[in-house]
Amino acid sequence: MLNKKFKLLSILFISLAIIFFIIYKITFYTPPLLDSGKRNIIEQTIDFFGFSWHLSKSAFYQVFIRKDISKAEFPKAAWYRPDYIPKLMNTDDIDLLFMAKIYKENKSTNFLENTYISLLKDKIDDLNLLKEIEVFFLEKEEWKHLKKASERILLLDPNDLDSIYYLGLSYLNLNKLDKSKKLFERLVKLKPDFADAYYRLGLIYLKKKNYDRAQKLFEKTLDILPNHRDTLVHLKDLYKKNK
Repeated sequence: MLNKKFKLLSILFISLAIIFFIIYKITFYTPPLLDSGKRNIIEQTIDFFGFSWHLSKSAFYQVFIRKDISKAEFPKAAWYRPDYIPKLMNTDDIDLLFMAKIYKENKSTNFLENTYISLLKDKIDDLNLLKEIEVFFLEKEEWKHLKKASERILLLDPNDLDSIYYLGLSYLNLNKLDKSKKLFERLVKLKPDFADAYYRLGLIYLKKKNYDRAQKLFEKTLDILPNHRDTLVHLKDLYKKNK
C-alpha cells in the first residue's frame, strides 16, 4: 500500500516538475535572435511555431495583396530564426538596422555580414552606418563589399580621405591598378604627407614593373615615415635589382 502511494506521489511530483519547467520556459522564453546559446526542446518547439506562424501570415497577406502587413511579418519571423532576415531583400532599412544592432551585440558575425550586404544593396545614406560597414569589411578584407561601402560614402562625401584610401585599397587588391592609381594620386594631392598613399602607389608601379618610379615613391614614403617597414623591405629588393 505504501509502495503504491509512494509511486503515485513520485509520478505526481515528476509531472508537476515537468509542467512547472514547461510553464517557466514559456514564461521566460527568449527568442534565438537574443539568445545565441544552445536551445532546448521546448525552445526549439516555440521557435518552430513562432517562425512558421509569422511566415504563414506573410504568405497569406501577400496573396491578398496586403504587402504592408506581409512585409511587417518578415522581421517578426526573424526573431525565431536569425538567419532568415538577411535573405530577404525587400525588408525596410529600419528592420535591417535593428537586426544589425542585435547581431553586433551578440557577435553574430555571419548574420551581421549578410545584413550589411543587404543594407548596401538598399543604397543607404547614413554616413555613420556606412563608416561602420566600411570598417567591418576592411577588417575582414572583403574587398568587393568594402569597395561598395566606400563608393557609397564618396557619393555622399566626395572628399572623405579615409574612403578614398579604402576604395583605392579595394581596387589594388582586386587588381584594378589604373583605378587604384588615380585614387591614390588624388589622395596625395589632397594630403601630401599621407605616407601610406605613396607606398600604395609604389606597389602599383612595382606591379607594373616600373621599378624606377616605384623606387622614387618608396623613397618618398620614407621621407615622411622613415620606419615604414614594408617600404624598407621593397626598397632593399629594388636596390639589389638596380645593382
